Amino acid sequence: MASNPRTVVCFGDSNTFGYHGGAQKNCERMAYKDRWTTKLQQHLGDGVVVIPEGLNGRTTVLDDPHNWGCHGLTDTSTGANGRRYLTPMLNSHKPIDLVVLALGCNDLKTRFGLSPGEISKGCNLLIQDIKNSNCGPNNGAPRIVLMSPPAVRLTALMEDFGPQRAERSLATIEKYKALAEEEGLSGFVSLASVPMSDDGLHYDEMGAALVGALVSETVSMALGLGLVEDAWIGGSSQAVALREEAMLCHIQSNCMDGHASKKSRTA
Repeated sequence: MASNPRTVVCFGDSNTFGYHGGAQKNCERMAYKDRWTTKLQQHLGDGVVVIPEGLNGRTTVLDDPHNWGCHGLTDTSTGANGRRYLTPMLNSHKPIDLVVLALGCNDLKTRFGLSPGEISKGCNLLIQDIKNSNCGPNNGAPRIVLMSPPAVRLTALMEDFGPQRAERSLATIEKYKALAEEEGLSGFVSLASVPMSDDGLHYDEMGAALVGALVSETVSMALGLGLVEDAWIGGSSQAVALREEAMLCHIQSNCMDGHASKKSRTA
């Protein structure tokens, strides 16, 4: 491990926790070595410390009194609210070089009644909280890479996401992409092409490996790092397409950064 490694915090929900969605392992936690956050650590190497902050059922800004299965019978419904935990979490890990923000999937549940645009607005509150923090290097703000919710599939499981969950999740992904561009973030990771496992909502080992590779490309570019381990060795055509998508999103984000800087200088 480097004497002064960079710090990357992955703030997310059950997919960041490592919830396994396969039919034979549903409700189990994926083995540590197979989680996407572990794959991210492997690709980035010893010069970076990856800190997973994943919680089953976590939302962007919503309390959830029906989420008792994830937090215990004594939970007061606030434990799932990502915004309530964000500030103490940031302060506990500072200085943080970069936050991978991976929330919004649970906001799609029908009991919340939110549109894709409203989910994006909730996510933006978290982005503003991170930007306004002093939890980055030299008491500045950490960089932010935004990860979209997954492309949820219509299966017999996860019925609390409603019959339109596939269409709504894809619409939310587009809203997140626009949000990342508008806010000039350091990168955007779209999960639109990442396959879901049997439950239609969570990854299996293959999906987690793809996500880890995809995120590693975006994070390494955002921090100006090289990858210790090539994330795409032996990759499928799907993996190649995902890599191209990651590169495009990073280029677009850099263009937005430059546009924002130019605009501020001329204002």
